[in-house]
Amino acid sequence: MVEAERTSYYVNLLAALILDLLVSLVVKVTVRRPRPSYHHSKDFLVSVKIDKKFSFPSGHTTRAIMCGCLLLYSLELSFSSQILVLTWSISTAVSRVMLGRHYVTDVIAGSIFGFLQFYAMVHYLHIDDKTCQSIAKHCQSLLSRS
Repeated sequence: MVEAERTSYYVNLLAALILDLLVSLVVKVTVRRPRPSYHHSKDFLVSVKIDKKFSFPSGHTTRAIMCGCLLLYSLELSFSSQILVLTWSISTAVSRVMLGRHYVTDVIAGSIFGFLQFYAMVHYLHIDDKTCQSIAKHCQSLLSRS
């Protein structure tokens, strides 16, 4: 992958993650489904206040599925790397239920949201290479001022 492609990939990944955080937050606040009664928040060190209270959809799952799909779509991965990405995405989703943080329906919905966000980023919200280069240069200049 050449530098321009790498920059474009990372800028679009960052945009996808921001989109995911916004979509998950809006859905969580709208649906307001409480977490499972067997969930123990003391086991987790860092959590956003809204994320501690509401369960639907699973944000970890939306991000894992979206990022996994973006990796598989954007990068030329070996077969074993593809299996690793799929295993990571699915394991993340399953772990959310096994850890008692989510109901199965939260994870199913998170998987659907994650795939839809991937599809939207690739087909409707993709940032072109020239704009990505401009964004990257602007970010570098902001960071160099610090």
